[in-house]
Amino acid sequence: MKAVYQYSIKLLFIFWILNVTFFSCKNSPGSSHNSVPYIIDIENCKTLIDLRLSDLIDSCTLVPLETTNESIFGDGLRYVYVSDEFILIDDNRGVCLFSVDGRFIGKIINQGRGPGELSIGHTAYISDDEDILFINNLFNNTGDIMCYNLKSRSLMPPVTKCFPGQWGDLMLYNDSVIAGTLSGIDSDSNPFAMFYQDFRGNFLSGIHSRRTSIRTNNQEEVLQRMQFYYDGVNKYAKYIYDDTLFILKDLELVPYIIVQNISLRTNTPGMIPPEAGTERNFFEKSGNPYFMIIRNATFEGFIPNSTGSRADYRNIYILLNKANGKYGIINSFTDDLTGKVQGSSSETMSFPVSQANNMSFFIYNSRDLLGISPDNKVNRNFPQSLYEQLDVIKDTLRETDNPVLLIGKPTKDFATSFGLQ
Repeated sequence: MKAVYQYSIKLLFIFWILNVTFFSCKNSPGSSHNSVPYIIDIENCKTLIDLRLSDLIDSCTLVPLETTNESIFGDGLRYVYVSDEFILIDDNRGVCLFSVDGRFIGKIINQGRGPGELSIGHTAYISDDEDILFINNLFNNTGDIMCYNLKSRSLMPPVTKCFPGQWGDLMLYNDSVIAGTLSGIDSDSNPFAMFYQDFRGNFLSGIHSRRTSIRTNNQEEVLQRMQFYYDGVNKYAKYIYDDTLFILKDLELVPYIIVQNISLRTNTPGMIPPEAGTERNFFEKSGNPYFMIIRNATFEGFIPNSTGSRADYRNIYILLNKANGKYGIINSFTDDLTGKVQGSSSETMSFPVSQANNMSFFIYNSRDLLGISPDNKVNRNFPQSLYEQLDVIKDTLRETDNPVLLIGKPTKDFATSFGLQ
């Protein structure tokens, strides 16, 4: 791991560290957005977009994840990360490592209650140079941040949290500083929406929370905490129940995207379960420098099902050009590999996941691929070699096999097709 801050007990030296070393990691020239904030006016947006998978991801290959006794995944994968050197999968029962061609290397972290194990709930972050996997356990071993070296494939000494207990989120802010937030559901008296610490567990500084929310069970008003976002160019933060995404510049929050909801919010937002008609906006946790897909979700109530009930949302998806702030509402999304079409009336839409390392992926379960009709008439916009690769994979694929990943790069020139240039 890279060197961490060296501290003196003298106040003057600490002050110098905070003002010189801590804030020396600035965004690179040209990475700022001069015309921000971008305002998203959903109600008055007239641009409708019929989007295709091939509009968002190119230079693709299909990678079947090897199925073994140790690496059998269900339909839901908690965390996926792809790089030029490995594929990392977290299905909440442990973390598995695969080679770039999908060969199973091994389970590197198990789920459990002991030291060096995952709790049932956790968040994860991989450092920009892809050396270290940071894990924030939510229910056990909550005093430390677990660290795993992906190159040597070994656990490292954990990093002590400057505020022990349940954290809501974390990320590596720069080579020597970790950004963290507390859990968003606790009525903790800690005043910070987010904070910085070093690798020794020393608190450096923080941003005080200026927002509150209501705990639904007892109507208690508590401070809102923040969540982190990143795209390889900037780091971002957002209050959990707010609609503004900020560029994070040390202790400054620069408004970047403001979503104007269809319904005016006048009351302090409540936690789960929300009131019917409540709107929330969801940004991509990890993204690319070119475009972003934003989900506007309106809670409409609960629908009974076999296990009790499920929350029902009306979703609107927005495609934003990060270069100029132009946007449109996604009317439909066509997977031009499988032929599946998701319309604007769909409950949810599934899109490729972009990462800060300029890679993207899309997850297929085996049933999706085996169920492709030979009479599929959807326009084939990917290179023919990708469809030929799919046919080869299907020859040996079984319904019970692990998912297949479509891995590629986010498309840079997406905007021309939709008038967003």
